[in-house]
Amino acid sequence: MDPARAGADDEAPDERDPLQQSGAADHFYQGVIAWVHWGHERGAIRSVSGREIQFEFPFVTVVGERRSVESLHPGMRVGFDVGQTSGGLRVTTLKVYD
Repeated sequence: MDPARAGADDEAPDERDPLQQSGAADHFYQGVIAWVHWGHERGAIRSVSGREIQFEFPFVTVVGERRSVESLHPGMRVGFDVGQTSGGLRVTTLKVYD
């Protein structure tokens, strides 16, 4: 065992860690819904780093208490996971925290 790592699990959470700040122990990336376009069935998430990642309604799974894309609106805090597609990086899973 690495002596430098001894007791590492006992350390206080890093206050700069977005997962710890949001209270999200589910290990999703953190962000907010940047926009939703109902006519085109698309939207985008702005990550804590500022990157905008798009999603399409038919290809995103909403988990948690709100399990419908109809409940999504700009400004909502969300957790998300991504996948690589031929069109680039896309959101595959959303978890609404608000």
